[in-house]
Amino acid sequence: MWNQRRIRVRYRSWAEPQEVERELAPYGLVLKAGVWYLVAAVDGAVRTYRMSSILRLDVGQDGFERPDGFGLAAHWRDYLTTYDARRLRLQASVRIAPALLSALPDRLDAALVRAVEASAGPPGIEGGGEGSGHEQPLGPAGVVAGGHGASVRRFTDTFCQ
Repeated sequence: MWNQRRIRVRYRSWAEPQEVERELAPYGLVLKAGVWYLVAAVDGAVRTYRMSSILRLDVGQDGFERPDGFGLAAHWRDYLTTYDARRLRLQASVRIAPALLSALPDRLDAALVRAVEASAGPPGIEGGGEGSGHEQPLGPAGVVAGGHGASVRRFTDTFCQ
């Protein structure tokens, strides 16, 4: 990175295709909670790659110039600010008993807890209230979810006992 030379990486992606090759302009490394991340430019965009997902890395001969004004610390702050919005893109209709709602901070990721709190409606009657008509009670925790019963059942079996 200090020599500002392009690198070619093969890495394991979370999306299809699973293994991808890219030519990158490495801007810097960040250590967060014991995990290393590579911040690099590809096709004009700055992206972040988890180092443990890089399967192969070759240093090329071609150089690159970092954009004027690019700051790794500022980029990382912006990246973390928008991370939860990028990560939490799916929606589910879930009903949670008040006793479980108060336990969520001890059981779930803080961003997920904030999303639940921000979208929570008024308490309803067990098995009733507004909804799609596909909601069903799932066990003693009082959690119900339209179309996601198996996933919620695994959640309640794991976290609500």
